[in-house]
Amino acid sequence: MNVKEFLLSCDKLNMATIAKAIYPTNAAAASYLNRKLKETDGRSFNEKDAIKAIQVLTDLAKDIKGLTIK
Repeated sequence: MNVKEFLLSCDKLNMATIAKAIYPTNAAAASYLNRKLKETDGRSFNEKDAIKAIQVLTDLAKDIKGLTIK
């Protein structure tokens, strides 16, 4: 599964938070990511977007792996 397929199918993550991390200067980041993933308005999810998304998800995974009970 590639990162685009993961983002389209994953309902366990808050996409607005992920989008804000991918596009930190975009006030409408969630809508922007959604349009790119669904390839509407002539936008497409490109390699640069995929690289940013993977970095954000990798950082999230590190945070999760670092959790402790106490």
